[in-house]
Amino acid sequence: MPAAFFSVLGITPTPDQKSIRRAYAVALKKIDQAANPEGFAALREAYERARAWADGQSSTATPFSASPPRPAERPEPDVPPAPLRRSRPDPTPTSDHTLPSAAERAEAVAHWTRELMAAADDQVQPLLDRALLDERLTHLDARQDLAASLAHAIRARPSGRLALFNTARRAFDWNGLNAPFPSDPELSRWLGHLHDQMELYVHLPPEQRVPLDAVLALARKRAKPSRVDAVLHGEQFERLYLVAPELAMLDLGEARITAWRSAIARAERIRRLADWPAKNKLLIVLGIVVILGLAAMYRDARDGTTYRPDPAKMALADTRITLQAQRAAAAVRPCDKQVQSPPLGCPALINGQSEPWPLDTPKVLVITEKPDLRYPYEAQINGFTGPVWVRVLLDEQGRVQRTALLFSSNHADLDVAAVNAARAVRLMPATRDGKPVPSQVLLMFDYKLDKR
Repeated sequence: MPAAFFSVLGITPTPDQKSIRRAYAVALKKIDQAANPEGFAALREAYERARAWADGQSSTATPFSASPPRPAERPEPDVPPAPLRRSRPDPTPTSDHTLPSAAERAEAVAHWTRELMAAADDQVQPLLDRALLDERLTHLDARQDLAASLAHAIRARPSGRLALFNTARRAFDWNGLNAPFPSDPELSRWLGHLHDQMELYVHLPPEQRVPLDAVLALARKRAKPSRVDAVLHGEQFERLYLVAPELAMLDLGEARITAWRSAIARAERIRRLADWPAKNKLLIVLGIVVILGLAAMYRDARDGTTYRPDPAKMALADTRITLQAQRAAAAVRPCDKQVQSPPLGCPALINGQSEPWPLDTPKVLVITEKPDLRYPYEAQINGFTGPVWVRVLLDEQGRVQRTALLFSSNHADLDVAAVNAARAVRLMPATRDGKPVPSQVLLMFDYKLDKR
C-alpha cells in the first residue's frame, strides 16, 4: 500500500514528484546517517518506492484527474535528485532538474563509501565506476569528498582492503608524489607511508625479495600456519611485517597477521629455549663464577676473614648510533644505475621515467627533529655494524617526503632500520630568494658496537 511508505516520508500519497522530494529532504535532515543507518535505509527505500508509485500514477492518470499545465517553477536547492535506478526512465528532461545539493552529495558519498567497503574484491572496480557516474556526485568537490571518505574508511578499517585501496589509488591518483588531501596532513602522511612501503618492497634486492614473496603467497593461502610453517617461515614473515606493516594489513588482514605472529612467537620461544645454552655460554660461565664467588664469601665469613674480591673486567657489548646530515650531490639521482646498491623508496615511474628530485640543499644542515634510533636486535646478536647512507627528499617545512637507500651497510636489518628512522627526521628547510623550497640531503646512520 502506498500509504505505508508515504507515512515514512510524513505526507499523504500524492503523484506530485516535487512534494515527494521536498518531504524526503525534510526527513533527511532529521536523521543522523552515521548513528542511524537503518533509519536512513528505510527512509531511502520509502523515497524510491514513493517516486516509482508517483510515476505509475502519472502514466495512468485519467483526464478527470489531470490538472492544466503550470509554468515551470524554479526548484528548491534542497530537493534531492531522482534516485540512480528508477522504475522507468524519464523520456525527456524536465525543468525540474537541478544541481544536487550539499545534503544530497553527502548522502551519495556516505552511500558509496559503505557499498565499496562492503564489496568483494572482484566487485570493487565496477562499483567504483558506478559511483563516479552518480548524478549526485557531479559537483566539482564531490569526487574529492568521495576520495577523502574512502581514504578515511580504509585507514580506519584496513584489514583485507588492498584491492579497494589499489583501485581507489588509481582512480583518484594517490601516487604519493604530492599530498592528496592538503586539509588533512595526517591522512596524506598515511598515504605517503603506504606508497613508500610499496616502493621499498618493490626495489628490494632479489635475494631479499624472493623469500618475502614466497612467505606472502603462503600467508595468503593459509589463514593460520602450522608449527612447521612457523619454524621454517617465521623469520621471513616477521621481516615482511617489518618492511611493510600497513601494506601487510591491507593485503592479509588483521586476523591472519595475528594468527601468524602468535604461532611464530610460540615457535620462537621454543627455539630460543633450545638454543639458549649455545648462545649464552658467557652467561653460564659468569653464573658459575658468581656461584663460586658466593661459596668463597660464605667460606671466608665462616672462617672470620674479610672477602675483598678484585674487580673483574668484563667486556659487555654496547650500541652506539650516530646520525649526520650532509649535502647531496645534485648530479646524482637516486634511481640512476650508478648507485652501489638497489635503492629503497625510489620515486615511481611517470611516463616510463623516474621523477627527478629537487636540486636544492639546505644552506644550514640542522636536524630539528631526531628520530628514536634503535639498534635491531638481530643485528646486535650477529655483531652487524656499518654506515647506511639514505637520500631524503624534504618539503618546504623540512619534513621527509621520500627516502632512497643510496649506500647499503650490506646488512638488511640495518638498512631497513635506517630507512624507517629517516622518515621521522626533520631539518631546517632550504630557501631560495628567501622562500622555503623542496630540497634533498644525505643522512648517514652509523651503527657501531662498543666494547667496554
